[in-house]
Amino acid sequence: MSGEYIYFLVSFFVVGSLIGSFLNVVIYRWPREESVVSPRSKCPACNKGILWYYNIPIFGWIFLRGRAACCGTRISIRYPLVEFLTAALFVLTYTLFGLSFQTFEYCLFVSMAVPCVFIDLDHYLLPDVLTLPGIVIGLAGSFASDTRTFMSSLFGVFVGGGLFWFMAWFYERYRNKEGMGFGDVKLLAWLGALGGFSSIFFIVFVSSLLGTVAGLYVIAFKGGDRNSGLPFGPFLIFAAFLYYYFSEHIQSVFPGLFLFLL
Repeated sequence: MSGEYIYFLVSFFVVGSLIGSFLNVVIYRWPREESVVSPRSKCPACNKGILWYYNIPIFGWIFLRGRAACCGTRISIRYPLVEFLTAALFVLTYTLFGLSFQTFEYCLFVSMAVPCVFIDLDHYLLPDVLTLPGIVIGLAGSFASDTRTFMSSLFGVFVGGGLFWFMAWFYERYRNKEGMGFGDVKLLAWLGALGGFSSIFFIVFVSSLLGTVAGLYVIAFKGGDRNSGLPFGPFLIFAAFLYYYFSEHIQSVFPGLFLFLL
């Protein structure tokens, strides 16, 4: 392992953790319609400003032992987990794709997808401020991409978004209740723009499979029923992540099983 490789691994981890720290701000403030740039971070319990060295990603939480320095309020472990998750995904991206345009695209995807996952888990919302620019970025990136063409990205937008729009419209019309949020429609359009037309069927199949398993788990072990709702965005994003990062590996291991999806 060369010194240059180690340097970039460390650099991607540090940059990813810093971005993850900002994503924590987005996850907390955006659903509350607060600015994500000002004021500076403060304790949600006593409103006292947080000193900069307590905001060092991951290590600040460890140093404080999970409690605010100002008032001793417990700090959720989610904060260092989001920072570490983002950093680890940045490192994984560099490890798989090196210094390439694909790495830039996927690191940007991670930076936008992580807050979508946690906001959807907390509030059943997918921010238009992330999904709609994601569509534009995915289409624009196709001109520099080696993995998809502009037409493939465009078909990915229309097929992905159109498919989910029809499913959401059909379910709401004939069941008289919302079964799928239209945020999922825009999310899948974004994922199709980034992965191209060929990614849609894999993402839909795998996310539906995972969502079904999760729903059955909720019914069997959490006292839920058939009407129990689950945010679908995290399943879509995880399935897209599998496709973007590992589709070639999956295809080599299961060539027959995924022939119609990949």
